Amino acid sequence: MRTDPDRAWRAAEIAKQLGLSSHRGVSAALGRSVKEGMLLKPAPVTYILAPDWAPPDQQEPLHEADLQPADSR
Repeated sequence: MRTDPDRAWRAAEIAKQLGLSSHRGVSAALGRSVKEGMLLKPAPVTYILAPDWAPPDQQEPLHEADLQPADSR
């Protein structure tokens, strides 16, 4: 995710990149990362890297809507 921090990633894509057959465990871990502030959740089962976790040259906020907590959507 740090290699393309502006890209939205679906849980199934992340599981596939990790060589996992199911995205359910990955989804649970990603949900915890949202709660910890490492990721943002702009849509169901879709995640982006939080600006504070992006590489130093890409730490600008994305869009105001992306910065809202996942549970307020």
